[in-house]
Order: sequence, then structure tokens, then C-alpha cells
Amino acid sequence: MSAATGEPVRFREVLAQVGRSDFHGTYHDSEYGRSAAKEAERERVLEYILSHGYERIRFLSMPGADWAFEHMLLDALPASQLVGLERSFSVYARARRAMPCGGKAKGAPPNLRHLQDRVLQYGAGNVVYSRVRANVSASGLGPRSVRSNRLLLMASDVYASMMATDYGATMDQRKEFFEKFYRRDAAWLDFTSTLCPTVEETLRHLPLCMHPNDGGNPVVVTLRNGRDGCRGADARVDRITQIQPAFSVRDYWTYAGKNGSSMLTVCGVLA
Repeated sequence: MSAATGEPVRFREVLAQVGRSDFHGTYHDSEYGRSAAKEAERERVLEYILSHGYERIRFLSMPGADWAFEHMLLDALPASQLVGLERSFSVYARARRAMPCGGKAKGAPPNLRHLQDRVLQYGAGNVVYSRVRANVSASGLGPRSVRSNRLLLMASDVYASMMATDYGATMDQRKEFFEKFYRRDAAWLDFTSTLCPTVEETLRHLPLCMHPNDGGNPVVVTLRNGRDGCRGADARVDRITQIQPAFSVRDYWTYAGKNGSSMLTVCGVLA
């Protein structure tokens, strides 16, 4: 494949592009991800997202290896389209195989919904991603921006700042990235980390990734409730709104995460 064209590549070619050193751990395949506590958290977040009355949604998430929440979202809103972020290559290698087809692709012929691995040239570097068909029917294709669910091998702070960082990309490359991976209606940024610089940088640039909607974009942020210089959940929520003043908090709560660690989920609207 020529990286400039964005044509399909074999997964071994993706390996050659990224190397084998990007392994960050195995949190996502732990028992906790399948626990009743995490399932209850997903249901509560889904209830918040659905409360905004969407019939279909272009959703941004951090799906982990099994896309559990995203399957729930597609069950509720089958015409929706997904962009997932994963920074760990070990998790990405599993998540690409579990990426859900969109509800409108389930009745399409197999050749219209199979998994593809791609490398998109972007300035001096490459963007690695995988895709499956989403909003496709046997009679034809949907709009390019929503016809595939896509998984990016990319950290959230890099993703959110792509349009604000000079990578030497051409205008055509920037446009292609924007159309394929931005224009999100809503997001759940399900971090396992504390309120660290990576999280702050993601929140700071998040409006660039969103498609303006009347009433704003529902956004949910989950992170560790501790070890970040803030004292208590209230201070953490205040810090989030300081980082991103366009984020209006609607609700927040704490729950017991992996190994009993305290986690904080903040629901709000990005104006």
C-alpha cells in the first residue's frame, strides 16, 4: 500500500509501521471490565447519553478490548457511528478484531463489512487505524464520514490536538483526518489514569473534535479520584471546568473501580 492513499494494508504491515514496543499493560482484559460494578457504570453513562434525544450519534470513546459500552450504544441507536481511541498496541491488536459493525451494516453482504487495517500518511508520520463497515446496506453506501466504525492507534491527547499541532500535514491530509475521525456528537473519555497532563491536554483541545449541536455535545469523563494534587471529587470537577471552560457539568459521582480504587465520572455538555 502507498501510505498516502489510505488503501488497505495487512496487519503485519501495520506491525512494521508501529514496531513492537508500544505495550502499556493489560488492564482492559481484567475481570473488572466484566464485573457488575463496571456494567452498572456503563448503564448509567448510557442513560445520560440517551437523555439528549439522539436518533443516531457519531460517538467518540476509549473502548478497550471488547467494546462493551459501544455494543450497548448500538443496540439503543443502531444507526450510530463510532470512533475509538487506543494507545496500547497490545490492546489495539485485540480491540480491532472485536470492533462492532453498525446496526445498518448487519444485513449487508460480508464483503461490505469486513475488517480492514489502514495507514494514512499525515505529514512526517503515519496514522494507523482499523475499520469495519457501519452504516451500509445491501443497496449502497452511506456518507463517507459515517459509513465505517474506526479504531485509532493513538493516545487521546495526540488525537485531540491533531488540528492544533504542526506535523507538516498537507491541507488534504488534514481534511481527510478531520472527516474520518472528528465531527463527534458525543464522547465518553473513560480514562483509567488520574487527572494527569495527558487528560488535561485532551480536555483542552476536545472542542476541536466535536460537531456543534444545538444544546451542546454530551461528554462524559471518567478518571481516578485521587493522587493528582486535587483534594476530593469537588476539587477535581472544578479543575476540569478550569481546563475546559466550555464544559458545563450536569452530574458527577464516584464509584469503586479496579481493586477498590475510587473513580470519578463527570457528565456534562460541551458548548
